[in-house]
Amino acid sequence: MDLLVRMANRTAMYNGVLLPIKSVHAILVSFADHLVALNDDETWRFSLLGSAVRISYRGRYLALCCRHQLKGNDLSRVGLIEDGGKHIVTSAQSVHYNSLNDSDYHDLAVFDFTEPCSAGAMDTSRFFSFRDTAPDTTPDKQVFILCTGFPFDDQRYELDENHLGSGRRNVLCRLGDGSNDPALLRLNTPKGIDFDPNGMSGGSAFVCIEREGQLQIFFAGIITRGGRDGFYIVKAGFVREFLDRTMFAR
Repeated sequence: MDLLVRMANRTAMYNGVLLPIKSVHAILVSFADHLVALNDDETWRFSLLGSAVRISYRGRYLALCCRHQLKGNDLSRVGLIEDGGKHIVTSAQSVHYNSLNDSDYHDLAVFDFTEPCSAGAMDTSRFFSFRDTAPDTTPDKQVFILCTGFPFDDQRYELDENHLGSGRRNVLCRLGDGSNDPALLRLNTPKGIDFDPNGMSGGSAFVCIEREGQLQIFFAGIITRGGRDGFYIVKAGFVREFLDRTMFAR
C-alpha cells in the first residue's frame, strides 16, 4: 500500500463527494463481504462460499458473487453476515444464468436483500451506490485498481464462540494484458500475490482514475478468478447489463 501512503494528502471524488484518499480507501474495502451458506449443524452453523460485493442499484440492495461459488447449495440458505457475526441474513430472491457459455459474464449471480434492508435487519450504508461506470481512459490515467476479498486460508472459525475470525485482503492492481473475453479485465500486481487467492472470487474491484488533475473513484467490477500474479474481473458495465437483463427484466 505504498502508493496510498504517497497519496495521503490527495483527495478523490467518490459518488459526488470529495474525500481524502485515505477515507475513500477505508470506505471501498467495506463493501466486500463474506458469502456464506447456512448449515443444519449446531457446531458448524455456516459454510464459507468466498466473497461478495454489496451494492445498491435502481432502488434495490443486492449482493453480487459468482455462480461457481454456490457449489450446488440451496440458494434460499445463502446469505451475508450482519451485526459483527451475530446474525446471518438470507436473501428473498436470487438470479443467475443457467450455463457459462463462452464468457465469465455468465458466471455472475446476484442475491436481493432489499426486503431485510427495508425491515431494518441490515445496514444499508454497507451497500455501495452503483451509479456510473468509469469513462474510457488510457492506462496511464488509471492510478490504481483496488481488489478486496476474503481468501479461505485467512479465515478462522472459532468454534467455542461460534465466531468467524475474518481475514480480508486488499490488493492494489494495475491493468494487465488484454483478455479474449470482452467482459473481462485482467489485472496484474506489481509484486505478485504472496497468499493463496482462493476465496477472493466474488470480491470487489474499484478503480481510481485521474481526469484534469482530479482523482475519481468508480466501481470497476467483480473478481471472478485469480492467481499468484493477479485477478480477472467482470467489468462494471457488464455487471450493470447482467442486472438489467435479469433482476430488473420483469
